[in-house]
Amino acid sequence: MKTNKHHKIINQCREQKPRLTWVDYLSIAIVLIIIAMQITISYFKPIASPTPAVETQSATIDSAKICGEYSGTIQAHQHVEIRARIDGYLQQTRFSSGDYVNKNDILFTIDPKSYKAHVEKAKAQLNKSKALELKAEHDLSRIKLLYQQKATSQLELDNAIAAYESAKAEVIMSEADLTQAKIALDYTTIRAPISGFIHESTTDIGTLVGPKGKSLLATISNIDTIKICLNVTELDYLRSIEPGTISTREISITLADSTTLSVIGTAIFSTPQLNPDSFLIHLQIPNPNHTLLPGQSVKVKLPFKAHLNP
Repeated sequence: MKTNKHHKIINQCREQKPRLTWVDYLSIAIVLIIIAMQITISYFKPIASPTPAVETQSATIDSAKICGEYSGTIQAHQHVEIRARIDGYLQQTRFSSGDYVNKNDILFTIDPKSYKAHVEKAKAQLNKSKALELKAEHDLSRIKLLYQQKATSQLELDNAIAAYESAKAEVIMSEADLTQAKIALDYTTIRAPISGFIHESTTDIGTLVGPKGKSLLATISNIDTIKICLNVTELDYLRSIEPGTISTREISITLADSTTLSVIGTAIFSTPQLNPDSFLIHLQIPNPNHTLLPGQSVKVKLPFKAHLNP
């Protein structure tokens, strides 16, 4: 009896246990999803990194240098042709091609024999003229004395005066002839008019040279200072130098091997008009070590006179 009563109580308890509906299951699922999302967010939340230190600096206003870049070819500052000024046979050459010669160094010698003879002849003529002048002076003195004594006519006096004046003129002419002969003799020794590098001689020894023959003997280039000619646009010209002025400034030169040289050069305005679409400017640059040679192609950066704020 007790056993049956016990089973009865158990069955009643089972019948009284509440049952879950689909709404309850849905609520439980939503709660579980929310919990899972919170766990995921907390797992993947990035770790806040510390704020980096930043250095600051006050802004300032400065000027920017503006340059124009141009291509040019180096030229010798002086390029002098050595020519024979008198006729004669070339007797001697006293240099080697490529030598550096100083001003007044002897370069060539022309056979001087005939010119020495001309000098001697001119000296003799001068002595003769001086002798005739002296005789004419004595004659005039005597005629004057006789004229004062009324022992001669006015005509004789006039002739004596004319002879004396003519003799003096002959002396002057003879002196000029001697000077000219000496100059011609000096021209037989051809000297360097400037210092620089001398090019190969264009004439062989024994050649007839001079105005009637081959006059060009050699050339000398002075590259202690070189020049570069630049064609600049009208706008760059207006920003570079004033017309007719000379301006010294730092110039950057880039050679064919990309070597860059910073030199102090002088920019000289050259042409007075736009021709055809550009102006010509000459740059003169000191070249004491002869680093730059005529014929080299270079790129030049020429700073303008104006500076613009960035």
